[in-house]
Amino acid sequence: MSKSPKKPASSARKDDLRAAKPSRPGKPRGSAADTLRALHQAHAGKVSDKWSIYLDAYQEFLSEFRTRPVRLLEIGVQNGGSLEIWRKFFPNAELVLGCDVDTACGELEFDDPEIAIVIGDADSAEVERQIVSRAKQLDVIIDDGSHKSSGIIGNFARYFPHLSDGGIYIAEDMHCSYWESFEGGLYDPLSALAFFKRLVDVINSEHWGIARSRADVLASFAKKFDLALDAEVLSSVHSVEFRNSLCVIRKRAPERNVLGPRSIAGSEAPVAPGALSAGGKVSRAPDQKANPWSLGSVTIEDEIVAGRLVDERQLKEAITERDGRIAALNADMREVERAVSESREVERRLKAELAGRERKVSVLDADLQELTRQAHSLRKRLASSEMATLQLRQSTSWRITAPLRALSRHTGALRRNLGRAFRLVWWLASGQWRRAMRAALPYYHRYVPVKWRAMLPDRVAQGLKRRLIYAATEPTSQPWRRPLQMKAEAV
Repeated sequence: MSKSPKKPASSARKDDLRAAKPSRPGKPRGSAADTLRALHQAHAGKVSDKWSIYLDAYQEFLSEFRTRPVRLLEIGVQNGGSLEIWRKFFPNAELVLGCDVDTACGELEFDDPEIAIVIGDADSAEVERQIVSRAKQLDVIIDDGSHKSSGIIGNFARYFPHLSDGGIYIAEDMHCSYWESFEGGLYDPLSALAFFKRLVDVINSEHWGIARSRADVLASFAKKFDLALDAEVLSSVHSVEFRNSLCVIRKRAPERNVLGPRSIAGSEAPVAPGALSAGGKVSRAPDQKANPWSLGSVTIEDEIVAGRLVDERQLKEAITERDGRIAALNADMREVERAVSESREVERRLKAELAGRERKVSVLDADLQELTRQAHSLRKRLASSEMATLQLRQSTSWRITAPLRALSRHTGALRRNLGRAFRLVWWLASGQWRRAMRAALPYYHRYVPVKWRAMLPDRVAQGLKRRLIYAATEPTSQPWRRPLQMKAEAV
């Protein structure tokens, strides 16, 4: 089981394959009687950071390897303290190899020559070749690297084939598989924890009842993380055990991982006598092709992911629709804001106009008050003048001078009439009686009452009438005579 070719890594992830500097011998090692917790607590060298439950779990899982010449690989070195403690815990270790992507780890120095470090991304073909060149088979592999699902699954696919028969593979800090920042989640079907749970199905593949390969149940992981999973290598997965934040996978030869034949002991079977004849029989899974809960053409992970994609598509459509509504509401809001702005502008103009009119009204009020004051003053003056006039008219001097005032009013008319009378006498005296008659005609009609005219003898009235008509109708080129002609016709 190996990792399929990957795209070239970025310069930031370019592998630095420098090994650790040569170590110096002489530092004492721990004895097989020391527990891992005791060694960890007594350690005074480089810093090691482990959760407390790990110390007891490692003591349980790795005690069988303590006296063996183990070859241990730990992915994730940090300060290097755990490598020193592993060297003390395995006093006969043949190799304690660390791998870290941080180039600063390449500067770490160790006194023990069995401790070494490879710098680079463990989930890369180049670093894999470096590690395999130091140990073709590894007895213990501990993954304390990136804790991301892609890194954990990729490291398992790359290094589990290099684990020796009877070896143990441990993935630390599996609680990160519940976190989105580490490519996981409680119900994430393709997290690292879900991958190791799926290995339980791999172990029990002989009971599926369908013709499927062990690698088929991991196809979704292989597709997502670009893995090449070998069904033969998967058949060597002997057990999968979980502790808090730990997953422990043991490797055994494939023949040691099958259920095997039934083993019957004893000779009495009063309840189920058929058990005596079952010895040596092997398990035969019933055909499960019609079982809707057995794996079909796609894995349950694919179905979950597909369902999630459908949900995501529907969610995206809902979000798009919501964004459309929000855009429409924003447009309406902008229109409302524009209308409000226009209304405010109209309101501002109206307020300015109202203020102008109020100022004009104020000015007019002031003018009105001034005019009212002037009118009041004039009324007072008029009343005073009327009172003075009334007093004047009631005075004795006013009554005495009344004839003089009347004479002064008629002086002009009297002067004009006296002039006309003198001319009339002159014309009569000089024999210009026609001219005199024409001049006297208007006065005759104006001043001689009708009743006086009726008192004249008929002969005198007729003769006067003929003379007046003759005088009035005599042709003349003088315009001032024409009105006399009209007066004569009226007579």
